[in-house]
Amino acid sequence: MTDASVIPDKAQVHRHLAMAVIMAGLLGIFTLDSVTPLGYSVWFLYVFPVWYSTRLSPRSAAITLAAAAASSALIVAGYFVSPPGGSILETAAYNRLMGAMVLWVLTAVLLKSRTIEERVRWSQEALKESEAFNRAVVESSPDCMNILDREGRLLSLNPQGLCLMEIENAASVLGRYWWDLWPESSKGTVQAAVQEAVANGTARFQGFCPTAKGTPKWWDVIIGTVRGLDGQPTRLVSTSRDMTVIKRAEEAVSESEERHRVMVEQVRDYAIIMLDPDGRVATWNAGAQRFTGYAQEEVIGKPLSLFFDPQARDAWTVELEQASARGMYEQEGWRMRKDGSRFWAHIVTTPLRDETGTLRGFTKVWRDNTQRKLIETQFQQLVEQSPNGILTVDARGRIALVNRAIERIFGYKREELLNRPVDMLLPERLREEAALQLHRGQAAGETSFKTMDNGAAFSGLHKSGREFPMEMGLTPIETLQGMMTLCTVVDVTERKRAEEAILAANRELEAFTYTVSHDLRAPVRTMAGFARILMEDFGATLDPEAQRHVRTIQKGAQRMGDLIDDLLEFSRVGRAAVDCRPVDLNKLVGEVWTDLKPQREGRAVELTVADLPQCLADRRLLRLVWMNLLANAVKYTAHREQARVEVGWRPDEEAADRIVIHVADNGVGFDQKYVSKLFGVFQRLHRADEFEGTGVGLAIVHRIITRHGGRVWAEGRLGEGATLSFTLEKAL
Repeated sequence: MTDASVIPDKAQVHRHLAMAVIMAGLLGIFTLDSVTPLGYSVWFLYVFPVWYSTRLSPRSAAITLAAAAASSALIVAGYFVSPPGGSILETAAYNRLMGAMVLWVLTAVLLKSRTIEERVRWSQEALKESEAFNRAVVESSPDCMNILDREGRLLSLNPQGLCLMEIENAASVLGRYWWDLWPESSKGTVQAAVQEAVANGTARFQGFCPTAKGTPKWWDVIIGTVRGLDGQPTRLVSTSRDMTVIKRAEEAVSESEERHRVMVEQVRDYAIIMLDPDGRVATWNAGAQRFTGYAQEEVIGKPLSLFFDPQARDAWTVELEQASARGMYEQEGWRMRKDGSRFWAHIVTTPLRDETGTLRGFTKVWRDNTQRKLIETQFQQLVEQSPNGILTVDARGRIALVNRAIERIFGYKREELLNRPVDMLLPERLREEAALQLHRGQAAGETSFKTMDNGAAFSGLHKSGREFPMEMGLTPIETLQGMMTLCTVVDVTERKRAEEAILAANRELEAFTYTVSHDLRAPVRTMAGFARILMEDFGATLDPEAQRHVRTIQKGAQRMGDLIDDLLEFSRVGRAAVDCRPVDLNKLVGEVWTDLKPQREGRAVELTVADLPQCLADRRLLRLVWMNLLANAVKYTAHREQARVEVGWRPDEEAADRIVIHVADNGVGFDQKYVSKLFGVFQRLHRADEFEGTGVGLAIVHRIITRHGGRVWAEGRLGEGATLSFTLEKAL
């Protein structure tokens, strides 16, 4: 900007004039004395102006010195040109005085003239600087800025405006009426705003106007006026801010609010209610109407107490007070319908506050949990009536629920067990290991305790300190209070006694069977031996009828011997230890099939064996299984010209670590209604004269597979064959 210090102002000019008067007075005094030397004049006319000029701006100093030079010429001439009737000295003094006056008057005039010139120049420079500043502001503005004439024609557009409006050629829009750039629906608004700005000095509006390339945009527009010296508008300046993002956000919020309103009104599974600060209903949705039976017009403005039992209608204030204090209040309880019936509601109450924290109302969300409440009530009744002990344990390992059977089994009262550690029901020596086993079972989803991992019997601890055998099943369940474990407890004291009695009886029976088998073997051998001697030594002398009787004796002895052998084998299978190791089933089936070659001699028997996986089993016992199953298949297909035997497998759907193996044939089959007799000792579904056998083979198969922890079953139809299946553990 122009430095104002170089422009003489009125005070400076006045100082020059005062100085001129003083100098003129001094010169006059000195010139009254005719002997005043010329040096004084030189001092006042030359030396002093030079010194004083150093106090001025360069241009003012030059004017002062020029005036001094002009005045000096006048003084010098005064010595030689005198007025009529005066002396030379008087004339010189007069001329010096006049020269001084001329010097300072001329200086003042010139300075005044220079002051006006400097002010004009400074004003022009300031105007240029102001225009440059305003131009920089307009061009650097992030908004679209337009300069219009007072009729609304576009005179200029800043670069950012060209960019925002996507105008590539400014000349294409300059000179046009501004509202012609707006869509037809907005032209009236724009034209009215221009007229308002001309009349009132400013105007503002918001409107939609796409860019030159058709991009939709919303604008916030402010119009201001530029007035001339006469106070009349000469130009209009419009500033248009792109508010498309804000507008879209507002529309999105509006749409979201509308969707929320529609959603809330249409929700039928939840009652969503707005209350004012006094607890009166402000909004009502379809779910609330479905739950309570009240239409919207029946409840708007009504207090919340409308939905409470008459004996507890003051409780609604507690809900609102708790929600206001806590920020949210959640509870369950009975609420009343319009028809007087009740429903069990899960209720969440939330206070609504503005930015200052002032309470503006409440939202309440109800869910009808009546069905769940009824189920819980029924569950509690079933738990109470169960003959087995049932308790639930929370995540902290504390007892949350017990039934009457638990009280009976452990001898405690209910209140003595609730919220106490569950391990109080176990002997101290088992607590640590039981906790680990319980943790593993919970992680797996479900487990049961019959024995500890170390093989020790699982025991409970009675209140009296007595230990007793028990079994416990554990199932994780999800409740409103979080994850819990449902424990089912069975006191197996009586069952253990019965099992021990049965085991003792079985041992006695096996011992008896073994003894009887050995005691019978000798007479049978004697009978068979004498029958053979009789035929060898006297067969030729015996008539045919006698020979037939002897052969009957031999067959009976042979059958009795086979029966005794099978009975001994069955007894040994029950007593033998099971040594499970990986077994190659393909190889084992091949060996057994080779051993059965005499039984299928002269017959067409086709065996199909799938690629069987290895299994964990006792190879010696499993060989008996295959021998009995394949021998049965060969035997019961004896009447088929083309006998077929198939061995296959599939995964066990009931146990992921096991497989199902089957042996199928196209033999005579059996009636399925008698399947329960197949695996009993001495049980046969066919006559001995049709198919020989003792009825012990499948009983041996059943005992061996059961001792391996598997299952065995049979399927068949008369005349269509049979399929016998069993399960074994798959080797890793």
